[in-house]
Amino acid sequence: MASLSKSLRPTLIAGLICALSAPLSAQSLADSAWVPVEIAGEAVEAGEDVLIRFAPDGSVSGNGGCNNFSGSFVTNGDAILVGPIAATMMLCEDPYSAMEMQIFRGLEIARAYAIEGPELELSDGTGASVMTLIKRAAE
Repeated sequence: MASLSKSLRPTLIAGLICALSAPLSAQSLADSAWVPVEIAGEAVEAGEDVLIRFAPDGSVSGNGGCNNFSGSFVTNGDAILVGPIAATMMLCEDPYSAMEMQIFRGLEIARAYAIEGPELELSDGTGASVMTLIKRAAE
């Protein structure tokens, strides 16, 4: 019996550590789609093709206005890490090209997220807003 308790001890300790270190859960991004309405504090008018999807498998994909993109994301509580982002290489004219680069950059520098109603707020490591998005209905 003593050897059984010694063999279970590391498992129990690991389980307790995981339980105690688990963050408060934030609303999940998995299986949602969003359209940017503000990037770096400036309002944007995203075309109907602009969309950012967060899938349950940890992938992020969409269209930045000209190019399709994909990457991965992980969340832990309200923390988020996205990237790297890979995109098709179609040549786009401004303002679409500039907006698309801001979207990709915003995703890659985002370190926190908050969902309030239909809005998703992505923030950088200092807490400054990177991008505000509005939820898009499921397609």
